[in-house]
Amino acid sequence: MSGAALLYLLSALTSLNAVMIEVKDTHMEIARGDPLHLQCTYQTNAPTKNNLNIEWILVEEVPTEEEPTIDVIQYFYDGIYSVGKRYKSRVNFTGNANGDDCSIVIQGAQITDTGSYVVEVTTPHDLDGTRKATVDVIVLVPPTPPICKIEGKAEYGESVKLTCHSEEGSPAPVYSWKNYSPTNQPRQLPQMSIQETDGLMLKNISAKTSGFFICTSKNKIRAASCNITLAVMPPSMNIGFYGGIIGGAVGVLIILGIIVYCCCCRSEEKLPEDYEMDDPRYEDEEPAERDPKRDDYARTYREDDPNENAGSTTVRQPLVPPNKPTYVPDDNDV
Repeated sequence: MSGAALLYLLSALTSLNAVMIEVKDTHMEIARGDPLHLQCTYQTNAPTKNNLNIEWILVEEVPTEEEPTIDVIQYFYDGIYSVGKRYKSRVNFTGNANGDDCSIVIQGAQITDTGSYVVEVTTPHDLDGTRKATVDVIVLVPPTPPICKIEGKAEYGESVKLTCHSEEGSPAPVYSWKNYSPTNQPRQLPQMSIQETDGLMLKNISAKTSGFFICTSKNKIRAASCNITLAVMPPSMNIGFYGGIIGGAVGVLIILGIIVYCCCCRSEEKLPEDYEMDDPRYEDEEPAERDPKRDDYARTYREDDPNENAGSTTVRQPLVPPNKPTYVPDDNDV
């Protein structure tokens, strides 16, 4: 056998015994908290798998000198495992590692799990072939449920701002808005609206602006949303404002009434006793008796007056009482 033929035969035998590893995805992006599935298969034509070894390690984006690589998990023939300290209780093989499945799953992915995962399959009976494969993983932070708020007065002619914000998100989320009528029918955003990075500005609002607004916070890994109801009212419907005015007016009237009442009470207390209608000095006195002679005289006067009932305006001189002497002038009076 020539040298060339012998070399070809040795190459063929070597290729038959070479290990071949294949991973499903060489680049993955996953949300924080989700399970990380690293799917992998291998092939070998070695007559035996004694002393088979499957090892997963992590190479971080910025390796440190103290720990250039981080152990994830390692499998030895006959089901013996060894788990790295960072992945305790979080990682395991998912298939028959002693067969042809080298897949693993990492529960509850964390930001620190970002990096390059390298898998290597070795056996003493097969040292050639492609024994390593790499999967690049990026753990992203999905947006937290956003919080929607209204800034400003929801009254005719005013301007309000609808804000929407997620506390977390990596990469930073982008916000978008949708509008629905009060009957829950989709419609275009109001004409006097401006989408800003931190919210939606609505200018010169009216009753037609009322409805439902939905904000969506989204990044490349996931999305979350919140909704808000906008009810635009005329200024006269500001019950709190006008209620305060009415309450203040009523309070002023009550105070004025109390002041007037107190002034009246003080005035009554200062009246002198001379103005009292009832004088206690005359309470025990009896009315004076009438003189019967005077009554007879007055009666006679009325009976002798012919013009009393005739409506005459002539004034008659009173009669001289009978008990009064007749006046005789003296000589000096003439």
